[in-house]
Amino acid sequence: CSPLGEQSFGALGAVVRSAAGMMQSDTGDEMRAKLAGLLTDLGLQGEEAKRLMPLLYHVLGLGDPDATLQHVEPEQLRRQILYAVRTIIERRLALSPLLIVVEDLHWADAVSLEALRFVMDRLERTRLMLLVTHRPAPDNDQLDSSRVSHTALRLSPLNSDDGRGLLAALFGESWVKSAGGLVDQILERAGGNPLFIEEIVR
Repeated sequence: CSPLGEQSFGALGAVVRSAAGMMQSDTGDEMRAKLAGLLTDLGLQGEEAKRLMPLLYHVLGLGDPDATLQHVEPEQLRRQILYAVRTIIERRLALSPLLIVVEDLHWADAVSLEALRFVMDRLERTRLMLLVTHRPAPDNDQLDSSRVSHTALRLSPLNSDDGRGLLAALFGESWVKSAGGLVDQILERAGGNPLFIEEIVR
């Protein structure tokens, strides 16, 4: 998920891009070709692929080139996208167990969270594992589901020694020793968050 704001279907788009082997440098045409290849590999062809493709274009931010979704009501579009995501995951699970990794869930948009819950609640007895990372927040249990077994691993903030170790890994031990009080200021401002440490020193 991106720290730049909540983009609709951002987390779902990342999952689909990863599954299709898309790169950040891919053009729109290259992304469409890779998406078509993914559907073919999953045995989704003909009318079924034709129905899913515009929905996945929408999730990936590729627009609606054939105006297929032009007159679809927002609520209906949401339901169709949930179905499309579930279909892809079900087909992928038919091939082998599946691990889906979603980093920085705290930046996920509400629609992506709903879609992930939708998938979890309907695939609880399948060979699917969902691994997510997120910062502590009032709504920590964004994906909590009473129907799915889950384990929460809570990590403490970095202590001073760990923070110094991170800075040493970034800039070298000699820099940490020479920076003196600046290191203490960085660690105090970051509050034990490794991402904040990296962002502050950039």
